[in-house]
Amino acid sequence: MPLFHDFWDLYRWKTNFSSRSAMLQNDPSGPCEKYRTASGVEFAPNQNDPSQLVKSAFYLSSSDFKLHKTPYIVYRNKGDDVSAAFCGGKWIPVNLGDNSDWKTRVQNINDLSKNDYTQASVQHLSHDIAYLRIPTLNDVGCQSLQNLSIPNSFGQERTLVIDFRTNGGGTDCALPALRHWLQIDDNLIARNIDMTRRQSCLEPALNFSSLQSQIAQRVSSNQPLTQAEKDFDQYYFDALDSWQEPTCDITAYATTPEKHYLDRMGLKVLGMAKKVILLTDDVCSSTCEGYVQLIAQAFPAIVVGVNTGGVGEFVQPISFVLPFTKMPFEMAAGFSNVYGDNRSFEGYGLDVDILLSKSGDMSAKNLLLLIQAIDSNNLKAAP
Repeated sequence: MPLFHDFWDLYRWKTNFSSRSAMLQNDPSGPCEKYRTASGVEFAPNQNDPSQLVKSAFYLSSSDFKLHKTPYIVYRNKGDDVSAAFCGGKWIPVNLGDNSDWKTRVQNINDLSKNDYTQASVQHLSHDIAYLRIPTLNDVGCQSLQNLSIPNSFGQERTLVIDFRTNGGGTDCALPALRHWLQIDDNLIARNIDMTRRQSCLEPALNFSSLQSQIAQRVSSNQPLTQAEKDFDQYYFDALDSWQEPTCDITAYATTPEKHYLDRMGLKVLGMAKKVILLTDDVCSSTCEGYVQLIAQAFPAIVVGVNTGGVGEFVQPISFVLPFTKMPFEMAAGFSNVYGDNRSFEGYGLDVDILLSKSGDMSAKNLLLLIQAIDSNNLKAAP
């Protein structure tokens, strides 16, 4: 049984609610019309949805240590893995790697960070390669980020590796650590987010009622409130009085960014003096995906690993308590257009530039070989 540090990780592991990335063993000669699972079930991807079509990435070959181009697919993980894809009139086997090997993944992170994977960490992989571990952004992870002391010797490296694997999301508490290398401010964030949301006078009251219910449960079980919970409580309490509109009409808000995820530099950063490498997996979701999207769009960054979980399309959750059952309930007040072309995001996530589908591919040794291949522009085919 894998070890889980967050309920969300456990929930998604049990319900298979995340993306699944699989490499095609041969180049397809035409569109992939259907997929076949290990149990023999066949299903057809939506040909009008770019998220469900064949994608292109690179992988590091163990034979010549060069980056080779490869086709891959992403599908919603329902517990029955795809074994073959019917493309151009013939079946092509797929290679899933060992995405589900949680133990190896966690051990790999522990080895790289020289710490437990639930904790933030900063290391030098070499004199000019920095490694920053960003864990799940819950109370434990945020406290470790707050306690993280980044020495003055860090900040001028030619390559920054940010490890987002197993990060199930949470709050925005990773910004101070990221700002040691990256100039991220509110203006930059606003220029890179495509979001539409709706708001009315009911939102502050609903959020406040939900928060009160959560606090009551904590108090009844003799659990002290954290400072973050106290701050949220005060924030929503103040919001009850802040609504200035005379009516309770629904107001829509929309942002128009300068860039979308399709506009990221990706492997165009090859040969650049400075770059960022983002390590992702199928657990990285929500706020974690927001960080990956922002950094990939705004900085010379390469996304490495497998597609993120795909839990960032529906945003700005409104929480409340159902009146009769007292069951906490949450629904999204908005949605984001991550790629800019309205493709599906839930269960498909953010595409990668370099596909590493085996947990061992991201060991310290292999990571240094990958960075060496990136720096020397060792491509088998042009990106």
